[in-house]
Parts: sequence; C-alpha cells; structure tokens
Amino acid sequence: MFPLISVTLFLPLLGAAILVAARGASPRTAHAVGIVTSGLTLIGALLVWARGVGGVGFSQVEEVAWIPLSVLPTAWAWTESACRSS
Repeated sequence: MFPLISVTLFLPLLGAAILVAARGASPRTAHAVGIVTSGLTLIGALLVWARGVGGVGFSQVEEVAWIPLSVLPTAWAWTESACRSS
C-alpha cells in the first residue's frame, strides 16, 4: 500500500527544502512552491480522511520493517515473540 500518511506528513518539509535550495528564487516562485506543496498536502489529508475508519483499533496505520529481525542480536529475540503475541 502507498505510504500516504508519511507522504502527506513530509510534503511541507519537501517544499521548505525546495525553497532553501532555491535561495535566489523570486517571491513569485516561492509563492508558487508554497501553494503547490500546500495543495498537495491538502489533497493527501483528504485522501487519508477518505480512507475512513475501518474496524477496531487504529484506523490510519503504516507499518514498515525498518530493521529486519534477523539482524538483531539473539538477546532481543524475546521482543519478537512479545510483539507478535499482542
């Protein structure tokens, strides 16, 4: 599934990074970048809202395995079993 929540969250940061990178840009260009990133953020927020609430528990969750469990030391093996039991 597309990470819509993360993209929506970090779009304003991307717009700010573009503005920092284009320091010599005209005020009109800076305004355009701000409007575009704000509009895309609004569209992303509306899409997250349109997904709605489904079932019991958290409704908008993104799960990403950042560190594979096979890389972790064996001393942390209890965490894997504790996480999967809940």
